Amino acid sequence: MFRVGDKVSVLDDTIVGTIIRTNVRKSVIEDADGFERIYVNSNLVAYKESVDYKLTDEQVEKQILSKINASISKGKVTLSSKVTQTNYNQDTLELDLHIEELVDDHSYMNNFDILQRQMQTCRMFIEKAIRLNAKKAVLIHGKGEGVLRNEIHTYLERLENTKHIKIEYFEASYAVYGAGGATEVRLS
Repeated sequence: MFRVGDKVSVLDDTIVGTIIRTNVRKSVIEDADGFERIYVNSNLVAYKESVDYKLTDEQVEKQILSKINASISKGKVTLSSKVTQTNYNQDTLELDLHIEELVDDHSYMNNFDILQRQMQTCRMFIEKAIRLNAKKAVLIHGKGEGVLRNEIHTYLERLENTKHIKIEYFEASYAVYGAGGATEVRLS
């Protein structure tokens, strides 16, 4: 349970505030602009300052590349003269974009930071797939509310227009990934 003075972040939003009144079910928070907002306690999480965790773009890029390379070396994807995926089809790269797979501790990250990290990883992964001339890439984003999936699809549409390469994307195999939890990208 929260107490007056606790700093909290709102789930599924980028609002951070301080609790000024609370009870068992709901809390009133004051946001950075001084507005009071009422939320059900289950939609709030304790906020941790991210100042201690700030990373430079270069550090973030190294972390992302190490995660991509780690997933490659775990046997999910093998990169050699021929790109193969042991769980799926040949010539397929796969990346799980769930935040738990990308960072060791995401408790300090708000929803905006999480989405930014996921999209940064997605962009680097797709660029690597293009450089490797992979025929297919699978982005596992989960079902959820579709925010990450929509961002991925928007990115892929823009990429096709700017890079002048043919990109097709659609829901990945139901038998392998379930319904709506992954996007398969065909590159040519």
